[in-house]
Amino acid sequence: MILTVLELCCILIPGIPPNLIFAANGCIVCLGTPLLAGPILSAVRAGSDLGTACTLNLSYTYVPDLKNTAVQDGSHTFLTDGALLRLLMIVQFVFFCPMQCCAICGGAIGYTVCNIPKFGGDDFNRV
Repeated sequence: MILTVLELCCILIPGIPPNLIFAANGCIVCLGTPLLAGPILSAVRAGSDLGTACTLNLSYTYVPDLKNTAVQDGSHTFLTDGALLRLLMIVQFVFFCPMQCCAICGGAIGYTVCNIPKFGGDDFNRV
């Protein structure tokens, strides 16, 4: 999101070359691949036989401390941690799509706005 905001700020700064904005957009696309790999790997791990067996385990995920009262209520078991992992995986997928769309659209808008002075008024479609 920071790169998207910087791309859009480049529209307001005169003299920024359009290719710089296009290069920043390429960085966003390249960084999006590892960001997509995270939730995919989480889904594979959580959905595997070992991940399913782990989430059915009701034992604590760490050795309880006598001073820690949060452990006493059973809120830190493999079952709850597995459910939290699945929820975080879904949240990653839900927020990844709008983030990438905003980044790509922001780069395209910035590139187009910076190239407006190159557009001719002679009704010729330039590609």
